[in-house]
Amino acid sequence: LLTPILNALRPDAFQIFATQSRNFLNYFADTGYTQAISDYPAANQQLTALFARLSEHMHENDSRVAVNQQ
Repeated sequence: LLTPILNALRPDAFQIFATQSRNFLNYFADTGYTQAISDYPAANQQLTALFARLSEHMHENDSRVAVNQQ
């Protein structure tokens, strides 16, 4: 319940850490975070880093598609 409020206040700094995002992070980062508030700071940091890396790859792929379509 806390993470949506933090995300609404500063979406660039606070990720929503609900069941789906926790499962996503635990799977792709091979972690074992729980819904405990004590896990949130580290999980938020890892989610932010993971989303940044995924975003870079998505932008690279967008550029390749645009070049190939020309």
